[in-house]
Amino acid sequence: MEKVIKTLFLICLMIMPFAGNAQNLIEELSEDEVTIVYKNATDQSVMKGEHKQSGRMIKYEPGKFMTIVTNQGDTITYRQEDIYRIQRKRPYNMAFTNKFGAGGPQRGYHGEYNFELSARTRPVPYGFSIIQGYQIFPWLRLGAGYQFLYSSWTNEKPLSNEKNTVTSHSNIIFGDAKVFFTRTLFNPFLNLRLGSSLEKGQGFYYNISVGCRFGLRSSKRLAFNFSMGIAHSRNTIMTDTDRKADVMIRGGFEF
Repeated sequence: MEKVIKTLFLICLMIMPFAGNAQNLIEELSEDEVTIVYKNATDQSVMKGEHKQSGRMIKYEPGKFMTIVTNQGDTITYRQEDIYRIQRKRPYNMAFTNKFGAGGPQRGYHGEYNFELSARTRPVPYGFSIIQGYQIFPWLRLGAGYQFLYSSWTNEKPLSNEKNTVTSHSNIIFGDAKVFFTRTLFNPFLNLRLGSSLEKGQGFYYNISVGCRFGLRSSKRLAFNFSMGIAHSRNTIMTDTDRKADVMIRGGFEF
């Protein structure tokens, strides 16, 4: 009896590393889930030979073979001539989950630099914004930012033909919230800014916009974005647009 116990103990010690390796392999696989419809070697007809096996594809040589790992951790290789069909299961890529995607926004700190301009007023105010934020969920990022807009135009006096250049600028601080809709490299989003102007006589500011984030495969952090929306404050950068909304266009990158 003692020899049997020792033998079982040694077998367990030998199996544990392989079991642990199989578990790690499953966790490190991509989301490329497939179901293979294949032929059983003992069957000769197509109808009798249709068997199914689901798993995650880890290697595929077109025209030669495909290797998958099942949910039980078994690694199986099928020859191309034994495969009738390959059914792919699309991964769940919507952002409204707690699971972060490989190509979408990642958890943690994110910074943004944006170029901004107003598409409605003339002359066109333009400037930049800086945002510091934190990705809490795959679908939600919260942060705070600063926006600077500048404009310049020429006034001409009708009687004297004198001209003078007038410049104006706007400084705004705001809270920023972004809601993303996917977890892939392409992320449509809704952006809301709420804040206040730092200039005397100006006050509450808001900006709501829609846009897209374009991630890079080579980097999990770096991405480009483009958005368009409506902005409004108590006083805008030009006097004649007081209490009117501006159409804002924004483009930039995040890191």
